[in-house]
Amino acid sequence: MTAPTHIGRYEIVRPLGKSMTEVYLAVDTVENRPVVLKLVKTDGDRVSQLVLEAERRGAAIQAELHAIDPRMIEIYEYGDLEG
Repeated sequence: MTAPTHIGRYEIVRPLGKSMTEVYLAVDTVENRPVVLKLVKTDGDRVSQLVLEAERRGAAIQAELHAIDPRMIEIYEYGDLEG
């Protein structure tokens, strides 16, 4: 499968890794800053849904931790793209 060149407002620079998620180095074209994108593809099955929920919870927790301690990785945003 060919890597995407754009995902929403992000321009893909290169893939960084792949397992249950796909991870890309990208550029936020609105804020003009480098970012890392972690994409979770869902097939609607139970395992995909559990992975997606774990990633959402992890992102929310990391965002809260960064607010407490700026040394933590900053989460700019998380959510669903195209449903």
